[in-house]
Parts: sequence; structure tokens; C-alpha cells
Amino acid sequence: MFFMKLLLLLIVVFLVVIAVQIAVRKLFKIEKKRSCFSYNFVNETHKKVDLSLRFAGLIFIIAFNMYSFEHGYTFTNYTLGLLIFLIILDLGNAYFHWKYSSEPKQSILILSGTVVVIILYIRLLPFGLMERFIL
Repeated sequence: MFFMKLLLLLIVVFLVVIAVQIAVRKLFKIEKKRSCFSYNFVNETHKKVDLSLRFAGLIFIIAFNMYSFEHGYTFTNYTLGLLIFLIILDLGNAYFHWKYSSEPKQSILILSGTVVVIILYIRLLPFGLMERFIL
């Protein structure tokens, strides 16, 4: 039952993010990329910074989970750590696309997806809705 609820939550979040990105794409007249799951680095510096952020984020998530486990671990703590990690990655990715890419409007898409995930997280957070839904 846990995996069905988790799968349903992920599908809903994915569909909302896709719908918002389609709307943003039409609103700002942004060209669609060929493949949605490939990750293209703008330049070599972008690749190095992104890989460094991912490594530092992994260390952060492990340390954050160890700390929260010792001081009253909750599912919200875990998801908050992941959310902070994803926000930092997306901000770095958006910056490099805005500053160094031939298509700077792609950064708007990246930031819109990040904002939607933050809003969905905040909407599910009150009263422990995520714990009730997942657990």
C-alpha cells in the first residue's frame, strides 16, 4: 500500500510540473528541447559545479538525516533535506542556463518547476499531510 500511495503522489507531482511547464513554455514562447530526461551541461564549468553540488548535497543529506535521527526523526525532516538539496541544484542549473546558454529562457522553465515543487511541498506539509499520505 505504501508504494501505491508513493507512486500516486509522484505521478500527481510530475503531472502538475509538466502542466505548469507547458503553460510557461507557451506564455514565454520557449522552444521545446528534444528529450526531456537528458541532462545537458552548458559548459565544462557547469559540469564541474553541478557534480560538486551533487557530492556536497549527498554529504548534506546524510548529515541532515543523522542529525534528525538523533533528535526526533520525522518524514518531514527527510523530505525537507531533499527539497533543500533540489532547490540548490536547480538554482545552480538555472544560473548556468541563464548566464552561459544560447537559450537563456530555459532557466525560466527550470525555476518554474522548482517553484511548483516548493508550492506542492508547502501545500502537503501542514498538519502532517505527507506523513498521513505516505505512511
